[in-house]
Amino acid sequence: MPSVYRLALFILALSFTACSTSSITTNSSAPTDRWESIATPSWYDHTEHDTISVVTWNVEHFVDEYDNPYIDNARENEPSDDLPDRRKLLAEALIDLNADIVVFQEIESASYVQAIAEEYLEEMGYRYFTSRESNDWYMNVVVMSRIPLGLLHSYANADTFILGEQDDDGNPAVQNFTNNRMLSVNVHVNPNYSFLLTSLHLKAGRGERNEGWRIGQINLLRDHYSMITSMDPDANILVTGDLNTIPGDREFIQLLGPDTDLTLLILSPVFKPIPIQLTTRSASSITFFQMKL
Repeated sequence: MPSVYRLALFILALSFTACSTSSITTNSSAPTDRWESIATPSWYDHTEHDTISVVTWNVEHFVDEYDNPYIDNARENEPSDDLPDRRKLLAEALIDLNADIVVFQEIESASYVQAIAEEYLEEMGYRYFTSRESNDWYMNVVVMSRIPLGLLHSYANADTFILGEQDDDGNPAVQNFTNNRMLSVNVHVNPNYSFLLTSLHLKAGRGERNEGWRIGQINLLRDHYSMITSMDPDANILVTGDLNTIPGDREFIQLLGPDTDLTLLILSPVFKPIPIQLTTRSASSITFFQMKL
């Protein structure tokens, strides 16, 4: 779709019960979501991370050379001959970016990302590769990290409303076709600081039906965030991905909340976006940002 509608959202560290600069300030004494049953790996040295860098990248129909017999799509069944070149270009860009966490959209699987990392990125320390892949589609969301991850929250099984639409029987229209492209995972930076990383690839397309589809997905996220912040009002939440919407759209406003001051979020010294445009054969857009702890 036109790039003007493609958005890699680089911010959201806020309480959904209030929005102010204090809601995006790191507090070392804030409650942690680390469970006592979740161990810190012996190889991980959290003192190396006073700053965290995150990349979110829609790599556009990035598949492997193997046909998945359970997925019937021409791009996946018979991929293009330039796959080795695309993988090499992707790896070169990832080496240059040197991000702690990479969030991919439109990539085939976590195992494929892991294979790329093992072939090209062995010295970069990526040890975590997680996703909730579709049973019948080939474009998924995958998180790759060298910072320990915790619980994975999948939204795939939930049916969400398509606002303003009805099915053939006159009932409110619902869907769960694209909800596997939404996931959240806990990132355990140090004993006193963790955050929930949400990665999204919301429904594409213009028009009221697609907007209502995205708002239904966003409402599910907001319900989840409300549950999290009710248990921990100081919870840190970072939303990344391809939202297929732009600032000012009703879906964008619904995600942030109508009272959110977007300027404060963008100018926050804690979450400072650093946009970088890279061009590969997939002509994808990418956003790089850093979090200073």
